[in-house]
Amino acid sequence: MLGKRLRQARLEARVSQASLAGGRFSRSYVSEIERGRISPSSENLQFLAERLGKPLSYFLPSAQEDDDLGKKAVIDRIQSLAMTGQSGEAMGLAQSLEPCMDSLSSANKANFLRITAWMQYNAGDLLAAITRSFQASGIYAQLADYQSQWYTLHSAAHCLYLRGSYHHALEIVQKALMVSLRDPAHVTGRELSLYLSGCILFALGDTEKAGEAFKEAVSYASAYNWDTAI
Repeated sequence: MLGKRLRQARLEARVSQASLAGGRFSRSYVSEIERGRISPSSENLQFLAERLGKPLSYFLPSAQEDDDLGKKAVIDRIQSLAMTGQSGEAMGLAQSLEPCMDSLSSANKANFLRITAWMQYNAGDLLAAITRSFQASGIYAQLADYQSQWYTLHSAAHCLYLRGSYHHALEIVQKALMVSLRDPAHVTGRELSLYLSGCILFALGDTEKAGEAFKEAVSYASAYNWDTAI
């Protein structure tokens, strides 16, 4: 938050990082603050605020932002526990945050819904999990975070495929494919969605359509220039 606000104020003032440093700091010091890699002392932050004609309070987090950061840390912890097989502890922590869901920021709410949906898929509570996945997907769409929206839908489809719920899986992976098409650069998303579609169609016995999906997935993989990506 601090780095983002410092950069925004600097751009509004139309000054370079070197100019903002004013001979007191190096340009790289200002750059590191803007990137969120270091935090300035109160004295240094006051100096930067004065250089930009802003009150110190402009760069300090609000109570709401502090609350969001605290809840984000809890959500990150839930994900870490769930991904390392500590499902009981993860579910307990998620249940403690559930009553606060309406007060979460949009990004935190979407992440919480995505993670708890994943836990519900693994617990076999498929209908509740699908509902949460769609809720998270909708919020990501509102935020124009199409990568996270795709990931949410693709992960949901994969979980359903592994649980043998093929028709639901096919419906959701097709939605994931449509989301991946919104970003021309998201070639990997299209490739993975098509590959999963092929697996689901094969499981349903439609070998012809499965073959077509696999063939299209390979075409995306072949067209992707990994040298450029690196």
